[in-house]
Parts: sequence; structure tokens; C-alpha cells
Amino acid sequence: MLFVALSDAQLEVGFYDYTCPRAEQLVRTVVHAAIRRDPGIGAGLVRLFFHDCFVRGCDASVLLDAVPGSDDAVEKASQANSPSLRGYGVIERAKRVVERRCRYGRSLRARCPAATGRRDRVVHLDPVTGLRLDNQYYRNVQTREVPFTSDATLLTRDDTAALVDLYARNRTAWMSRFAAAMVKMGDLDVLTGTQGEIRSLCNRVN
Repeated sequence: MLFVALSDAQLEVGFYDYTCPRAEQLVRTVVHAAIRRDPGIGAGLVRLFFHDCFVRGCDASVLLDAVPGSDDAVEKASQANSPSLRGYGVIERAKRVVERRCRYGRSLRARCPAATGRRDRVVHLDPVTGLRLDNQYYRNVQTREVPFTSDATLLTRDDTAALVDLYARNRTAWMSRFAAAMVKMGDLDVLTGTQGEIRSLCNRVN
């Protein structure tokens, strides 16, 4: 159950086999310890899971606190959830344990600023060959070492997963199709003839 709250959407059992093989066992250990301390927390976690998934899907939105000064409502504060939902602390503990023990979590923490740290730090979307234009991105998708849910979602459909596999294996195929895609994009709604003009300076009209 906690597995969903810890990670991206569109998950499956074994999702962390590459980036953190012990992730599920680590979460299980935290949950078992919590149940030993409070036998009722198991049912509380199941209810928390249910309330999250049946409101716009399993996105862990029920865990969100209200933003100070904002009028936006949060699920946690609704009458259906507050104060009866419980188990938030167990999820936070499981998340911290996984982040401490997993290589990818440590890697991200090393690159990302703390809440009170610098805001101008940048992170390569491709941590392997971030300064080179190549097909490494697709290998990163295969090993789930990508920063966005939209990247990981490429593996949830047969057609896009097949393309990820092709481009990860075949650099030439990726280069050819990437070049063709750039040409195709450059043809979108081009102004020709009297519709446009050749500017004297690129950043202003003549």
C-alpha cells in the first residue's frame, strides 16, 4: 500500500528492482514495526490508501498539507478525512528510510538544494551524459532513473515501451528519427511570402 505513496504513478510490483532492489522490503519493515506498536494502524493505512485512490486516482494527494495563506482546499482537511484518517507518520518514516538506503535517492538529494538552501542549483535531466545529445535518456527510462512521472509513463504502454527499447539499443535509429522530427517541427505554421518578413534584428520586427 505505501508503495504507491512513495513514488510515481503507473507503478507495478518490482518497479524499483533496478534503482533500489530493497525498497519494498524497507517499506514492509517500517509498516510491520508500526503495526507492532499500534495494531490498529494497519486498518488506518488501508483506509488512507482507499481515500487517496478513490479521489482522482492514487496520486498521494491526500497526504498534502494546506499551503499557508492559500484558500485552496486539500483532501486531508475535508470532513471525510479529518481528523479520522491516520497513518501519515508511517508513510513519512517509510519514505525517509527508502531515501536513506537507496542509491538513486541519495543521488537526487546530493544534487537538489535543501528547503533553505540555494534556489539556483540545476540538475541534469540525464545524470549519465547530461552534456551530450544522445540516446542515453532511453536507457535511463528503462532503469527508472528519470526525474518526471511523464518519463516513467513511457513504459506503461506497449507502443511507447517498444520505442524506448528501440532507441535505447539503436543510437542510429534514434538520431535519424530525432533529426526528422526536428525538420517536421520546423515546418509548423511557417510564414511565407507576404505573410512574414526577414528581420534585420532577430529580436524585433522591422
